[in-house]
Amino acid sequence: MAKGKQWQLIADAFWRNLQDLGNPGQAWQAVHDWWLQQGYSEQSWKSASGAAFEHIAQKYVQQLVDANQQLKGQVTIKRWGELENWLKEGILAERVWQKGELRQPVIAPSQVDMVALQVDGEEIRRVIAAYSCKSSAAERYQQDLFWAERLRGRGIRFCFVTLDEIFLRYALRGGEASKGVRLAMALYDRVYLFTTEELHHGTAVFQPINNIADDLAKWLEVL
Repeated sequence: MAKGKQWQLIADAFWRNLQDLGNPGQAWQAVHDWWLQQGYSEQSWKSASGAAFEHIAQKYVQQLVDANQQLKGQVTIKRWGELENWLKEGILAERVWQKGELRQPVIAPSQVDMVALQVDGEEIRRVIAAYSCKSSAAERYQQDLFWAERLRGRGIRFCFVTLDEIFLRYALRGGEASKGVRLAMALYDRVYLFTTEELHHGTAVFQPINNIADDLAKWLEVL
């Protein structure tokens, strides 16, 4: 089966499970279990679940935005592939010069997974926040360290949407923070965990996914 078809299967199964379970993290785990029961390999899950998670995150967050009267009609959520080129090559990119080249810079796009845009009808007024969307934090920090600094300097919040088990365990139960947890709390404006459970630790940064609309409402008012 083509990879594109596989991510769609995962996404469709997620929404079915979410209706029954209510908690997005539990729904995702149920989809993973179902996937393996269907005879698919763990490798095929790793290959297709990344794209599925990005689509799921966008739809989930857009639903939260549309349910918030302060945001509805003023904020839209787009994945990188849906963005206009002037955004991808402008405020969401960096111009760099290769050694020995004085005239022509190279455009290095951030390729963030998702952004929240302030809109006025069809007009895009502002990029409020950029999001990395990954089920795990593994191998994400190197590029995010660079772009967090660049985008914040342009007034854009930099956040992470994830199912990472280490992050969730710390936010729920506390204990000694791992190196990854400490780095995430220093790097991101928010880490949104795909859960509806109440979090108790590191909540200056770690928040349940359903709080994303409240943060966007606050940031919408900050110029």
